[in-house]
Amino acid sequence: AAAGPNYFVIRDTFRGAKQPKWWHLRGSVAPEQVALSGQAVEIQSPWGANLHATFLQPREINPSLISGTAGLSIYQQTKALWEKAQPGVPQKEQITVAQIPAGENDEFLVVLYPRKPAEAVPAYTQLAPGALKSVTAEGTDYAFLSGGDADMTYDAGGIRFTDAHASSAVCT
Repeated sequence: AAAGPNYFVIRDTFRGAKQPKWWHLRGSVAPEQVALSGQAVEIQSPWGANLHATFLQPREINPSLISGTAGLSIYQQTKALWEKAQPGVPQKEQITVAQIPAGENDEFLVVLYPRKPAEAVPAYTQLAPGALKSVTAEGTDYAFLSGGDADMTYDAGGIRFTDAHASSAVCT
């Protein structure tokens, strides 16, 4: 993880067609290294930085875990390079996916936060669809992500944002 709080905000919409849909978060870990808790999924990495995902939308998630292995050929790595970097380690990757069902018109607002295991997760507040406030150890950020053709307008708490053409904005 970086020296300070860094995160990614994703707004994703599932529109139309009635076939089953899912939102996926994939980790190169065994299932026991994925923690599910309320609106959060945490991938506990053996390399010193976890990935914490907080779901602000939808209001309730019901993740399930899918696990398996894959050969490293999917990464175009040669046997010689792998053996040099990982002596004695099998050329298979353990993969676990947190799968979250999505309804016909569900919208997801997700914050992905890479962090050291002892580092606190920022406090997130959804202000409006596509708008969030993030309070970290270093300050407060506001993020605005428009969805599709909709205009984004927010005006509260001394923060005003109106833009009919923006797809995203971050204010610190």
